[in-house]
Amino acid sequence: MIQTLLALMAIQYLNIPYVWGGNNTLGLDCSGFILKVLHDVNITLPDMTSQGIYNWASEKKNFYMCEPEEDCLLFFGESTQHIKHVSLALSDTMMIEAGGSGRESLRMSKEDLARIDARVRIKPITNRGDLVAAIKIKYGESDE
Repeated sequence: MIQTLLALMAIQYLNIPYVWGGNNTLGLDCSGFILKVLHDVNITLPDMTSQGIYNWASEKKNFYMCEPEEDCLLFFGESTQHIKHVSLALSDTMMIEAGGSGRESLRMSKEDLARIDARVRIKPITNRGDLVAAIKIKYGESDE
């Protein structure tokens, strides 16, 4: 299943706890997770939300819109103007994400978050019905 460098970088974060606003190995949220994985393949961005990552990626000439497939960033929300979640496609059917309960996690204890399986995990893309965009990452090339 793991066939690309990007996927290999992503799976090293499996089971890191979900933390709203998290951007390190003590805890990651969805955008923090994607930013870490991109950094691991030499694409360094400032801290930004999933909406910010979509806006940035959709403007880059070495990123392009696609159907879900390996090495695509998957964006979820109401529309491309209202992105609420980002994950990485490992294939056309599976993704890896830092998933929790969004803003609700601010009110939850670590035990509560563990009980709802809030962590970096692999799951089917179809677990979410709000996919609004997939953008293929062509890394190893200049992102300018």
